[in-house]
Amino acid sequence: MLLPYAVFHLASPLGALSHSFNIVVYARNLIHIWRNRNALSRRTYWLVHGSVMLIVLTAVCLMSYTWWGEWKQSSEAPAAVMRSTWLWLAIGVAGQGLFACRFLIQWLVTETQKKSVVPLVFWYISLAAATLMGLSYLNRPQPEWLLALTVAAPMPVYFRNLWLIHRSGETRSESDC
Repeated sequence: MLLPYAVFHLASPLGALSHSFNIVVYARNLIHIWRNRNALSRRTYWLVHGSVMLIVLTAVCLMSYTWWGEWKQSSEAPAAVMRSTWLWLAIGVAGQGLFACRFLIQWLVTETQKKSVVPLVFWYISLAAATLMGLSYLNRPQPEWLLALTVAAPMPVYFRNLWLIHRSGETRSESDC
């Protein structure tokens, strides 16, 4: 729901980027859950993958449209406004890159240890990414409060997990997903 909101209501390039590819991670997790429960049929497997591919292709088109619109709009603004707009978008993209990186790190650690592991660095990267993206959303010419809230809302969970991990003296947290 946030992808259409970011594209059609806000015309937010970072919002479009942020909500374009999450479906891939969610679908992957569902496939693994269904497979572990012996509830994954061949038909469901292909239906999910086909749907995800269609959604991602649509999202890429919408995201490209939004970024192009931002370029056109900012090119008509004064130079200082254009620089500020693109600086904050770059900061937001860096934050989005960190969000993607945390899943890559978690995946690599999980594959290495052959069990679901969420390493300590995952939570630090989550905090940094949410901070960068939230600042980017709030420094748009029209602040994007709802999108800022979507990255700020889980921050108490990140802090709590770090507190629990440090309190217990562990260097990582484990979960059975």
